[in-house]
Amino acid sequence: MYFVNFRERFVEMNGITRENSNLKSFMKVKSRGEVPLRQRFNWLIHAQLVRQDADDCNTLIEQDLKNSNGKCEYAIYARGMLLRQEGKILDSLQCFKTCQSMNPKNPQYIKQQAYSLSLLGRTQEAIDKYAEADEMSRRGDWEIAYRLGQCYFQNNDYEKARIYFENALKLNRGNDDVSHSLAQTCINLGKKKAAINVYEEAIKYSSNNGHLAVNLTYLWVLDGGDRDVRQPMDKLNTALSHHPQSFPLLLATGAMTQDQRQLEIALAKYHAAVKINPFSVALWNNIGLCFLGKKKYLAAIGCLKRAAYLNPLSVEVAHNLGLINLLMSQFASAAMYLSQALSIARKSNKTAFSSIFNGSKHKKSWIIGQGYILLAAALKNLGDMKNAKSAHQMALNTEHDDPLPPLSYALFLWETERKQTPDNPDGENKCYEVIFKMLDEFEKRVKREGREVAPGMLEAANQLKTALKILEDHKKSEK
Repeated sequence: MYFVNFRERFVEMNGITRENSNLKSFMKVKSRGEVPLRQRFNWLIHAQLVRQDADDCNTLIEQDLKNSNGKCEYAIYARGMLLRQEGKILDSLQCFKTCQSMNPKNPQYIKQQAYSLSLLGRTQEAIDKYAEADEMSRRGDWEIAYRLGQCYFQNNDYEKARIYFENALKLNRGNDDVSHSLAQTCINLGKKKAAINVYEEAIKYSSNNGHLAVNLTYLWVLDGGDRDVRQPMDKLNTALSHHPQSFPLLLATGAMTQDQRQLEIALAKYHAAVKINPFSVALWNNIGLCFLGKKKYLAAIGCLKRAAYLNPLSVEVAHNLGLINLLMSQFASAAMYLSQALSIARKSNKTAFSSIFNGSKHKKSWIIGQGYILLAAALKNLGDMKNAKSAHQMALNTEHDDPLPPLSYALFLWETERKQTPDNPDGENKCYEVIFKMLDEFEKRVKREGREVAPGMLEAANQLKTALKILEDHKKSEK
């Protein structure tokens, strides 16, 4: 059993010689002495269109339109599809309008007009056309519902988009594109749980779809909670077994193992990912953080500087470079990188930050607050106490939920300003008042957040309270 070339088989079936075996010659041979039929070569035009053989398809279309005096409906439709693929949207729109004038009762031509209009950004006209096609369609068409959802999504009308995407998913359950669009719409509506449910349902039908697995894992990470980490890892590994060369899957799998402190496994995943895409900022950023976890600071700085070269305006990379320089006691460099990160973050519209995915568990104010705390530490070690204090105050004013800024400011005041000076004899008492206030704010934020706090933070707060109590008792005994 063997396979023959499509064109050779076509020549053999139609009994023409090899000298006349090109498509144009074939059409001339078949047309000789006969009245041309308009639909004769529709099947062949369709075959070439599906195979994306644009040259042969255009040759067939031109010859067919010539033989039919421009009245071949499918040839005009195929030409419109080819023109749209070439980026000639207006020309394709005209072709579909011509088809509609020849056959006004075919909703397919109206659908294609609507799609071309949506590509031109004329979404309201596209919505009207899709509604017209939907009325003409005898039964529910999932594609019309899906395209209508896309139009409303482009118009930022996410609630209507959600309704149409849900209708499309009912008509074509398990469609990956519809599921992804519905999940993204739910995210924009602030319904993270609903988006997770959509992805979980979609992955039942497409367990080997890497993009679904990556997006689902990302949402699980954002959602947090008590979810077993093995569940997202199983989804990623299943998809990775089907697509071992998928860069998003390798990056996501490496990031998850990195979060579990399995740095060697994460580096192995990243090593495979570098061969596929060596120009990824997120990849080099994550590799740098892996080396940071292994305390290989020079290697970490090298990877992060490569990431900074690829994207000089990355908040994540500048922040991480500042952190590593701070750990290496390079305080001037740390202050420079942290100032750069804060400057970019304040001007940026990004609301998320991550060293793993292109997203975050944390909001923008949390990142800026952390940056100011690190900058204050660098400035303090450089002896610039005035600006270090201002940085702490900026952290307090920026982030109103994280318990770290008030605790950090209280410790800073305890170390630097608790002594009386000739210019300010009451400075000690005022300093203690602010420290007590910051410790109370720390406790309020811990209770309000209702989350686990690092043991070191609680220990530092308790030690500071003990020291303040001892000083207070000592003053009372002196009196």
